[in-house]
Amino acid sequence: TPIAFAEWTTYAQSDARLSASGTIALRNHDPHEQPVYVLSHADGPSIHWYQGDLVVTGASDADVEQLRPIADALDARVQGDDGEFY
Repeated sequence: TPIAFAEWTTYAQSDARLSASGTIALRNHDPHEQPVYVLSHADGPSIHWYQGDLVVTGASDADVEQLRPIADALDARVQGDDGEFY
C-alpha cells in the first residue's frame, strides 16, 4: 500500500529521531520540492518520499534496525536494493 505524502510528512515532523535536511526536486511530480530527512546521528541515512515509497540512501546494517519502527508506524516494510525484506 502506498504511503501518502501527507502521512509521511506528518510522521517525519513528529519523530524525534528524524531531522529535516533540505529538499529534493523531483521532476514531473507533485509536490515538486520535497523535504529530505535524516536519522539523527552523524552518519544517518537520508530519507525522502517518492511515489508512495520512502527512499533511503546511505543506510548501514545498523540503520536498518532504526528504520523498522518507522516502517511499523507507517504500516510498511523495510526492503533492500535487491528486493529483500528486513
